[in-house]
Amino acid sequence: MSRPTLADRIVSARVPLLVVALLLLIASGAAILTLLRIDFTPQRIFESRDVEFGYLADIQRTFGHDDDVILLHVQAPEGILSEEGVALLARLRAALEAIPELERVDDLTTAWTVRPGVGPGLLIPPRAGSRSPADWAAVSSQAQGDPLLAGRLLSRAGTSALVVAHVEEGRERYDDLRVPVERVIALSESIERPPGVEILATGVPVARVQIAARLMADQLTYFPLCGALFVGLLWLIFRDLRAVILPLLAVALAITYTTGLLAVSGQGIDIINNVLPVLIFVIGISDAIHLLVRYRHELEEGRPQREALRITVRHLLVACFLTSFTTAVGFGSLAAARIEILKRFGLSAAVGVLIAYLVVVLLVPAALSMLSPALPEASRAADRRVQALSVALGRWVLARRFWVLGVSALILVLAAALASRVHEENHVYEAFPSDAPLVVANGRLERDFAGIVPISVVVTWAEGRSPLEPETLAYLAELQAALAAEDFPPLSVLDLLSEARFARAQGAPGSRRLPESRAEANQLWGLLQLGLEQAGRGEELLRLIRPEERILRITARAKDVGATRLNASFERIDALIAAGAARQERLGLRVRLSGGGPVASRGVNVLILDLFYSLLLAFLVILPTMCVLLRSVWAGLVSMIPNVTPLLMTLGFMGLVGMDLRVTSVIVFSVSLGLAVDDTIHFMARFRAEWAALCAGPERPAPGDAAALDLAYQAALLRTYRGTGGAIVTTTVLLAAGYSVLLASGFPITRVFGLCMEVTVLAALAADLFLLPACLLVLKPFPLAPALPAAAPGAEV
Repeated sequence: MSRPTLADRIVSARVPLLVVALLLLIASGAAILTLLRIDFTPQRIFESRDVEFGYLADIQRTFGHDDDVILLHVQAPEGILSEEGVALLARLRAALEAIPELERVDDLTTAWTVRPGVGPGLLIPPRAGSRSPADWAAVSSQAQGDPLLAGRLLSRAGTSALVVAHVEEGRERYDDLRVPVERVIALSESIERPPGVEILATGVPVARVQIAARLMADQLTYFPLCGALFVGLLWLIFRDLRAVILPLLAVALAITYTTGLLAVSGQGIDIINNVLPVLIFVIGISDAIHLLVRYRHELEEGRPQREALRITVRHLLVACFLTSFTTAVGFGSLAAARIEILKRFGLSAAVGVLIAYLVVVLLVPAALSMLSPALPEASRAADRRVQALSVALGRWVLARRFWVLGVSALILVLAAALASRVHEENHVYEAFPSDAPLVVANGRLERDFAGIVPISVVVTWAEGRSPLEPETLAYLAELQAALAAEDFPPLSVLDLLSEARFARAQGAPGSRRLPESRAEANQLWGLLQLGLEQAGRGEELLRLIRPEERILRITARAKDVGATRLNASFERIDALIAAGAARQERLGLRVRLSGGGPVASRGVNVLILDLFYSLLLAFLVILPTMCVLLRSVWAGLVSMIPNVTPLLMTLGFMGLVGMDLRVTSVIVFSVSLGLAVDDTIHFMARFRAEWAALCAGPERPAPGDAAALDLAYQAALLRTYRGTGGAIVTTTVLLAAGYSVLLASGFPITRVFGLCMEVTVLAALAADLFLLPACLLVLKPFPLAPALPAAAPGAEV
């Protein structure tokens, strides 16, 4: 009595398997509903154990966050400092202060300045009666001459003002930021204003909330549309309700189980792993369709249901495992990444892919065994049409093998040339269309004021030393000048000391400068502390210097010009700091560039590099795996050609249309590698089985007969096309249709992801059905003698 096969065991245990699947579904659903947390906080991308990130966290604990402000740009073409304009600012500030999640609000109505001959006081002192246009012109001129107001709260042209709403400390997650951001935006849209005055909200908190909201909206839209589209396509392709329900049910279960596991483990859904459903779908639907097509093919050959299941499971068990294993190892390699969120994503993706494999190879055969094996005539006719088209495609490719190789080589050379034009880049607002209110507001902000990218030059001094020494102040002034030269308007205690000197001199011309002696600096420091405390603005000093901790910082804000330009500026500042090492040692100082801008820009580059290193490691795993599967190093090398092709084609496409390399773009390569390897393994595994069967049968060519060997290769390839070509085309059509839904998104990064995936899936199809067969036929990597016992032969073509 023969030993029971895995298929026999699955059929025997089908009821327990399905019961366990149902129980796991219920448990996963309960975990998702009760435990799953969604955190699309963008800055999670930069969290790591990296020294720079840790240092930034320390600075933020000391001075507070620089990116926790919502900025309202108030534009009045006729001038903001007028009776109506100031009244609007006052109403706006009062309404903002009533929002409990905001810590404080800064604007021109609370700003202090130094009036010549009078001294410090409110820019707009409260007093009864209206002012004449000449009075407001004088106030505007006064503010535009104040370095702490001009370009900070008032545009240098006097036509716009900035209202700065500080969010409560500690509100970083989407759930914590959503309420204050939505309230501020609603207020900016509803508040009564003079004709022609526009108010637009921008700032990092607004960007974070709107990115998260758009991502969630896309998720809620994407899956229902894809589900409906796939139901229609699967029905058109197979004309069998079973072929519609089972693949979709399998991937739905795998996605639910993986999401439930994320909920139980406390990880949740974040800005990176929200693509997990797409990954699991790609792997799961492909394997499910390959299994279903093979099963239907065996039934069409007249085999009984149990025998058809045995053959299907036997032939696809290893192939599907290898597709899942290679993909899981590729993602698992991200565990060595420096970015924490990327580590978690890699491990979660690896587990999710393996879960999808188990669902497909266990539950799909179990479900098939409970359904009638009879195929409707319309369904059988659809299968025959797909097989006939696959064979016809195979004949066309084999007849033009050298033409296919030549054209492919030219295309790949061109793609490589175009790929060299792709560079790493990222912007804060890259996720939004150019006409989004947030982006328009940021454009106006950068035109009239500093940008939103925070930068800090952090200075610590040795015990017993003082930053108020004239030589130290002079060095700090040089650092500020370097920031200003990079178009990063700086602010530090130096500006406050200079303003204190100006105030002490009652605004005398030429008195707005740094103290000239230690005694004068100490005196000004005392006046500065007293004045700010009396004005209720003592926190401004604490955000710049902490004498008890012997640390101060020069803050600045940069425009959202992209990581490439910003990093170049950061490198020049770092070089200047390094060049002053001897001077710093003499002064007892330590200087370091930090802030959200430098850490984030460099962090994105680290993230992109980690993803590419992961791809390289995945290739190093996939190559020996393919060699073992095919029992041939040469065959393994040949099989890598269609795996590299989609990645190179996608990179070349990005260079052609001028796309930059961003985080979302690099994730495309991880997905595309899994897709390309999947179809390649299925094609190569089927070809090897057909080749082994042919060589073990009467059609085995005679040794040394090159013509007969070539014909044998053609015959095995045509059988492969007939057996698995249809499944490869079907999965590609489904995925291309699914990703096309993303092209309708209002989210540019989602559209870019969808467009790149369209290129990838089509390139993978072309590589596996055109380039790979031509390579096999020309290079003939398999020996004449089969390395394994003959597999069940496919049908004759």
